[in-house]
Amino acid sequence: MLIGYDGRFIKDVKTGDGIYAQSLLESLSRVESANEYRVYLTDRLPIEQLELDTKVGYKVMSRLHRFAWTRVLFTYPLELHRHPVDLFHAHYTIPARCRIPVVLTVHDFSWIVHPELYPLSVRLPRTYTAMYSIQRADKIITGSAFIKKEILQHFDIDEDRVIVIPYGLDMRIRDTAGIEDTKGVMEKYRISGKYILAVGNIHPRKNLVRLIEAFKILKSTAGIPHQMVLIGKSFWQQASVLAKQVHAVDLSNEVVLTGYVPNNELRLLYRRASLFIYPSLYEGFGFPILEAMVHGVPVVASDNTSAPEVGGDAAMYFNPFDVEDMAETMRRVLDDEGLRKWMIQAGIQRAGRFDWKRTAEETLKVYQSFR
Repeated sequence: MLIGYDGRFIKDVKTGDGIYAQSLLESLSRVESANEYRVYLTDRLPIEQLELDTKVGYKVMSRLHRFAWTRVLFTYPLELHRHPVDLFHAHYTIPARCRIPVVLTVHDFSWIVHPELYPLSVRLPRTYTAMYSIQRADKIITGSAFIKKEILQHFDIDEDRVIVIPYGLDMRIRDTAGIEDTKGVMEKYRISGKYILAVGNIHPRKNLVRLIEAFKILKSTAGIPHQMVLIGKSFWQQASVLAKQVHAVDLSNEVVLTGYVPNNELRLLYRRASLFIYPSLYEGFGFPILEAMVHGVPVVASDNTSAPEVGGDAAMYFNPFDVEDMAETMRRVLDDEGLRKWMIQAGIQRAGRFDWKRTAEETLKVYQSFR
């Protein structure tokens, strides 16, 4: 089969959507099959960075392709009419008037569950295109049982159309090659000693405002020497909002907002962290939980949505709406060396269970069901 593959999230600066899109494509190309893939990109550069083992063609779409309405109504329908494929694998949104089988990957519905966290200009097109796409898709793939439950709760579709295929962990995240100047990296980001790490977009649903409140409590009550290091791309000026909060609570020297960090430096920052925290209000999967675990960092995370499904028994959990609980959970792991050692070993074992090869093989079965 010739499979059309939605590659618009494959970019230099990757969020969870981009990690999934790139890692799955690379793994699919290595799985033994007669399939060929045509990847639709918004940038030409990323294709050169992919590790592909079979013939994969690509098409760089126009700038109009970046917008949900034009992508659904115009750019994809026109491209698929001119250059047909046998099956289309979409992410979040599918083309209008699509007369071939469609597999749709959906990672989460945070803008539906937490509309207060999104501007109307973002929420409205996402909601309508998601409604259309989920009703139209022949099969829907998601990475967690939690999101499958959310799909069935919010949309009137048959349960057997939704397939849970856990995502993988790219073991290249463990590669520390090219990192020699550890001191230089620490100085670059103004990290002076021990630190607690959080990785993810600087976005309202990541719950970083409460995290800073909990960190303030932890500093005041436990007297820990640690800094808080927040890594991620900022959305809607959220970094400025956090910076003002940090200044207001007199933590300017204790909280570090790094912005985007290159992968080689990110790996080092994982390895040197005393604790990893994932306080998100809503997650469809949560790659950073596994990334921290594979680097031997104990993980504490929100007790809701998909985080417990990903972290399993290897992490400790807190109520993300309760800053006292958040602070106490961090304190317990930092103070108990025996607990830390157990969590580190359990986390490494847990992370090893998530494999992109297995994800690709299960996805290929979905494709083959349309032969």
